[in-house]
Amino acid sequence: MCIGFLIEGIMKKSICFIVICASMLFTGNIKTGTYVDSRINIDIVNNNKISRIERIKWKLQSLSLDNPYILSHLLEKIVMEEDENDIITIIYLESRGDTLAYSKGNYGLMQINEIHLKTGTVVIDSLFNAEYNLRSAYEKIYLPYCKKHYENRFIRYNGSSRKEKYSAYAKSIVRNLEKIDKENKK
Repeated sequence: MCIGFLIEGIMKKSICFIVICASMLFTGNIKTGTYVDSRINIDIVNNNKISRIERIKWKLQSLSLDNPYILSHLLEKIVMEEDENDIITIIYLESRGDTLAYSKGNYGLMQINEIHLKTGTVVIDSLFNAEYNLRSAYEKIYLPYCKKHYENRFIRYNGSSRKEKYSAYAKSIVRNLEKIDKENKK
């Protein structure tokens, strides 16, 4: 008797799922043939637009960054959409998405350095926490110091002796990310 109810419940759920998928297909809320995730080949979209998180994840994957799932959610939560490409570019150039990156006194995802530790802008204990690192770099470094000087934003963020090369390379990455944005808006 219990098995009969179980099978009946599973069948009702399966039929319901099929009806919902068919409905979405006929109303145009499913677009097939677009790669978003390695496990599926179907975008479930709202009004034929990919969600911001999926678009961010797609950009992260196009750059072969580590941790695209975690980073896409953090970027969507912390970074304003207008700054998204700049921050993804900085992540790419600084750590390749490695939340535990360390190089010559630079810590974590955004490679926050010792200058910020000395000024009290950030605390060292949390720099390998991806959310803290991203939020600190975005709110305490990028917005107040880099965005004000938009043309030189990457030079101001990096501050190294090779800043002109860094800035030119960063701007080329941003242009490629903007192309992805345009493709997803079609």
